[in-house]
Amino acid sequence: MRATLLVRALILTLALSAATTPAHAKPSWRRARTRQPLPTHGLLADSNHAGKALARIGRASRGLRVMWWNIQYGAQNDAAKGRPLDHNLRALTRSALSPDVVLLGEFESHAISPAVRAELDKRYPYRHYVALNDAVSQRGIQVFSKHPLDAKHQERWDYVPAGADAKTAEAYRADWRSFRGEKGFPRRYIRLTVKHPQTGKAIDILPIHTAQPWDRYTEQASVKALGKARVAYELLAGGNNPLMHQLRRLRGKLERDYGKDLDRKPMLMLGDFNLPRGRFGIRSRAYRLTRRNLSDAFTHWAPSWPASTAGEYKGYPKLKIDHAFTGGDLSARAAEVLPIKGSDHYPIYVVVE
Repeated sequence: MRATLLVRALILTLALSAATTPAHAKPSWRRARTRQPLPTHGLLADSNHAGKALARIGRASRGLRVMWWNIQYGAQNDAAKGRPLDHNLRALTRSALSPDVVLLGEFESHAISPAVRAELDKRYPYRHYVALNDAVSQRGIQVFSKHPLDAKHQERWDYVPAGADAKTAEAYRADWRSFRGEKGFPRRYIRLTVKHPQTGKAIDILPIHTAQPWDRYTEQASVKALGKARVAYELLAGGNNPLMHQLRRLRGKLERDYGKDLDRKPMLMLGDFNLPRGRFGIRSRAYRLTRRNLSDAFTHWAPSWPASTAGEYKGYPKLKIDHAFTGGDLSARAAEVLPIKGSDHYPIYVVVE
């Protein structure tokens, strides 16, 4: 019996390591072959293909430019020579590709230097900070915008089963409370509104950073392979985990705000969803739920985590867990993962109109 479980574990572990991209696709970076590296606008690149991604963004001359970056609370600034997060934020926001809106996930006050913060404040006069929740107020999402920003709508976004009675919800919460990361599981649903710089059209931006429960399964497993197998199952097909419950709650909020078909008004939802698209031509259950009635801004695949320079995750499979989706009459003119240094995640950059 134990041998059978181990065989199943190894099969599912293989599925996890392969859960990076649809079977028919290859990373766009691998397809890109140039004799000379393209300009990187002074950025510290983590891949030779950063210039290619930046060039594609540059060709999208019109639209609202939005960048999301999970900056890992500035850990790479302290661990790597040259403070790469500071360098790249400064270089990108000074360049011709300077985003209209910058969203920094896992932001803490010490994450960037005072000098870089002062420069961002000057370039982006409209700013807003949203903590993960009341218990983890020191970490959250920092918003920088060049254009007037309506950031009034915020509400609690829980991870327990939707529709559960108080007793069931508390039992589910108690089961997860022993996990070190549970304190940060409840999040805030944020709805920002910014006007398109050329057309004046109001666009809703929803920065998303979901709970990450996967470490619990590996930590509690008596056999490492079994823990990885459980993670593989939950990532691809699981329905009773904090992320899926959180996504179902998200769906309810989206339908309330944008209608059942999510087409009531222009909307961009992007961030760190902690889920891959899928594998073997089959989309993961979590991805299908998230994307329903929305358009994926990305037409090609490239990994967003872990960054090549994130040494603590050496050996982990390359995954695209940072996504962007559009709704209503909004469409993406460009969407790229930027392989640059500064975090364990790469930023994603989207141009919409």
